[in-house]
Amino acid sequence: MQEVRARSNGHQEDWVVKEQKRIFSAWLKNQTLSGADSMEAQTIRLLASGPPSTVTSWQAYDINGYTFYNTTMDNKSVAYQNSGVRIEAVDVHDCKVSYYGLIDDIWELNNGHNL
Repeated sequence: MQEVRARSNGHQEDWVVKEQKRIFSAWLKNQTLSGADSMEAQTIRLLASGPPSTVTSWQAYDINGYTFYNTTMDNKSVAYQNSGVRIEAVDVHDCKVSYYGLIDDIWELNNGHNL
C-alpha cells in the first residue's frame, strides 16, 4: 500500500485503495514463494490468478440432506417451498443475531481443485 501511496501523485485515499485492489493479484503472482511446491504456495498461486470468468448457477441445490430452491423455482412449485434461509451469527458484542432472507440465485464458485 505504501508503494501505491508513494506514486499516487496527489490522488485521494479512495484512489489509492482502488489502485491497490487493481494491482494486487498481479503483484502477488510475481512474488517468489519459499517452498514453491507446498500446499500453501499452490493455494496462493491459485488465488492470485483471480476468480474464474464463468460461474455455474443452479435452480436447486442439495446440501446436508436439505434441498434449497431459488425463488423462481419456488414460485413454480406448489409442493415444495424452500427458498428461505436463516443464518445465526454472533455480533461484535457477543450477542446471537438471526438474519433472514430469500435465495434469489445459487452460484457455485470454483477457485480451483483442492482449494
